[in-house]
Amino acid sequence: MVVAAVLGMLLAGGGVITGFFLALSIFQSNTSSSLPEYITISNVQYGVGSNGWIAVAVNNTGIASVTIVKVLVNNVKQSSVNPSLPIAVEPDNGLVLNVTMSVAEGETYQIDLFTSQGNMFSKSSQVPAGQQTGTILYKANVRFYEEGGIKKIDIDVGNSGTSDTQIIQVYIGTSSTNLENQTTSPSLPVSLTAGSIVRLTVTYSWNVGATYYFKVIPSAGQQPLGPFPEQAPG
Repeated sequence: MVVAAVLGMLLAGGGVITGFFLALSIFQSNTSSSLPEYITISNVQYGVGSNGWIAVAVNNTGIASVTIVKVLVNNVKQSSVNPSLPIAVEPDNGLVLNVTMSVAEGETYQIDLFTSQGNMFSKSSQVPAGQQTGTILYKANVRFYEEGGIKKIDIDVGNSGTSDTQIIQVYIGTSSTNLENQTTSPSLPVSLTAGSIVRLTVTYSWNVGATYYFKVIPSAGQQPLGPFPEQAPG
């Protein structure tokens, strides 16, 4: 009976119907304006010690910009984060958050990233025991993009070991056995100190959706990084 009465009132007054559907339209518009957030923690590396560090590689795999406002490690909010927060991560882009804190071998750490929309993205991993000496290269992030009509790739390489090194060669190819030496910016060799990350930019004509392989060579006698695959965004 109540439903019938309400419908009768709506049908009796065209203005009421118009107002009803206008309000419904505004409500639908507001609820659909916030696009879903998609963040992936693609890699976590550790530097052991009382003045240790955690390098968190973050990638935005969605279509909306995501702003990271807070980092927690084992439920403790971190204040020493570089680059400083809040920071925006654009679609198909990534960055590395460096957290300075005490890190112990063999311990498990859970990293929680909070966004401006209140979403949380997490990853838990264990610090390898006895693997922090020497030079240990790792892939922090790879970004495919176009700048001024020129296709480029940013390769972020970190050193989670205790010894400094230099990057002397970078290879990219369409398979792990078909790699070509690349010219980078800055020019090689590039110094990479223990616990730091360096960005190498390569001008490279990549194709949408294609997979490419990367290999990074440090100073003589040290373990290279890769070959490892990365897919260009579709």
